[in-house]
Amino acid sequence: MYSSGSAYRSCAVALLGVKHSGKTSVGRSLSLRTGIPFVDLDDEIVKHSDYSSAREIYTSISRAGFHALEHRVLRSLSPSENGLILATGGGIADNPDALGLLTPRYFRIYLAEHVDVLYDRIIRGGLPPFLSPERPKLDFLQLFARRDRIYRTASDIVIDCNGLTINEVTATAESQLTQHAAQGDR
Repeated sequence: MYSSGSAYRSCAVALLGVKHSGKTSVGRSLSLRTGIPFVDLDDEIVKHSDYSSAREIYTSISRAGFHALEHRVLRSLSPSENGLILATGGGIADNPDALGLLTPRYFRIYLAEHVDVLYDRIIRGGLPPFLSPERPKLDFLQLFARRDRIYRTASDIVIDCNGLTINEVTATAESQLTQHAAQGDR
């Protein structure tokens, strides 16, 4: 699908968004379309731990411990000459040290999804440790409002994913990436 001479092959792209916004799915799809290697940050964090999932790490070593590991793993990742598409974890907005590592090195795309869609997707997987059992919806609305502001500020572009398929979001991301590469910003 891609041409080996594509102008954006050496781009470093970070996909940002709240948990279940489609970062991994879009990242994999964008990688297939562009030939740029894909990495899921949560998967890399798990590889650098003795745990089987990001959720297990978070609940076992605490939020602060997870953030320290997230920062260390992100710092160790370097885009190759072929570039890198990185799906960040949904909570990187709450880790300013890790989020700050993206700014100079990555073209940052925020996948903005409707709050109710995200809540429904998250709850389908069971109550995550960052939401209280007593008032999960209110907790999520507050978390979403805070993270949405952070992601909008930290991103180079925002893609409104509401009602779009993964293929449509991927096509939009690829178009934005092409424009970015043509400008020669990074």
